[in-house]
Amino acid sequence: MKSMKLGMSEGRDELVRKKRATQFLCLNFTAVSSQESPLDQYIVQYRYATDPASRGAAGARTIGFNASKPAQNNLKEQHKTMSKMVKGSNSPVREGHVRLYFSLPGRGFEPVEIPQEFDTGRRGPSKLAGKKHYNFDSKFDLTSLDEYQAHLEGELEGLAIEKYRSSPGAFGDVRGSVRVFGQRTLRGPLVILKPNWDDGVLQFCPGCVEDVCNEMRGNMLSGGRVLTPVVIDEVLSSVSLCVENIESHDLKDEEGLVSLETLHDELNQCRREMGMEPVVVLDPIEVEMADGSPWLFLKA
Repeated sequence: MKSMKLGMSEGRDELVRKKRATQFLCLNFTAVSSQESPLDQYIVQYRYATDPASRGAAGARTIGFNASKPAQNNLKEQHKTMSKMVKGSNSPVREGHVRLYFSLPGRGFEPVEIPQEFDTGRRGPSKLAGKKHYNFDSKFDLTSLDEYQAHLEGELEGLAIEKYRSSPGAFGDVRGSVRVFGQRTLRGPLVILKPNWDDGVLQFCPGCVEDVCNEMRGNMLSGGRVLTPVVIDEVLSSVSLCVENIESHDLKDEEGLVSLETLHDELNQCRREMGMEPVVVLDPIEVEMADGSPWLFLKA
């Protein structure tokens, strides 16, 4: 959701930099749980705005009345983009939910279905009564998405804390963390918290990472393989950065080291290849850690 919101903002800013008219630039359509399909709801809202006769107001001004030619072009492109997007996601909205559709001229974004309680109803200015689910603005109003995202983050954090306090599966070293990725589970994905250190402090020999991945693929990850992080401040430039001193891993260039995030990605890719759910990796949270360990690993 974060990446989608960023893409929406960046897409809008790019059009503005290209001198695109800001009127009718950002469109939000909201479908509700109803016997009518989202597409039928959209057509009603679109006609309400563009065909006054459809609301018993023959002769009234349309939404594009007096708009500049560039703005009218925005309006036409928005209809093509939004109608195509709604057709592609036209399944009924779940009861108690709303589905939010967002578009720029020529570019639609993945619809998001959220519980109705998080729908703030803020959809930009509207001069036409009854047009509350079809609104244009010069910027997207993402308040509903922000509130729903905050709810999900709080819910996930609470779950992580609960799992930590109730689970015996806590580890205090890198080897233990790698074992987590090698475990199979029938109760959903494993959960792991990143070490409570700054990014970039822990880096790894790429040869050792590859060896661990090969052991996982061969279903031989017994914990015998040692994967020790390289702490740059403690490594002399004349010494190989493979702290296990494996000859074939000889590495003296720090740029070749593998970050913790890349290590997680590589191990999760192995899990996917083996038909296992990827491990969920969370940022550190405020929770009392056993023995002051900078590592906190959780089993779901």
